[in-house]
Amino acid sequence: MNKLLIINGSPRNDRGASATLIEDMKPYINVPYDVCFSGGLNSFNDELRHLLKEADSIMFVFPVYVDSLPSNLTYCLKYIYDNKEEIGIKKDAKIFVYAQCGLHEADQTETSIDIIRNWAQRMDLQFVQAVGFGASGTLLGAKKFAAGEGIK
Repeated sequence: MNKLLIINGSPRNDRGASATLIEDMKPYINVPYDVCFSGGLNSFNDELRHLLKEADSIMFVFPVYVDSLPSNLTYCLKYIYDNKEEIGIKKDAKIFVYAQCGLHEADQTETSIDIIRNWAQRMDLQFVQAVGFGASGTLLGAKKFAAGEGIK
């Protein structure tokens, strides 16, 4: 059975647009999944290593800051890369990306998506798909709407 790990790459954890997107996606995910945050050094515990090892697919959901990844997500990717043998991520794991930026143009997400694509290639993982989304700040104001209603 497929298992999805969703990594929230926002430094705002559960208070930002990334968390809102993840919450809105949950009703549409039809495989078992876990959600975790890409925090700092202390976030890499045995539970997170286990989730990474068990995942058939990994989805990174994050905001774009100055055309790049948030520093906590950059650290997360580096940690996983440096410890890939110890963690034991499945060689056929699929990588998905959902990057959002506060600007109206989603073009600003391209560099961030390319960084994850490059990371996946270096990890020998399968980069499957990425979505770049602009004007993500509107999602915080739209929390009152259910997924599929209003502007969602």
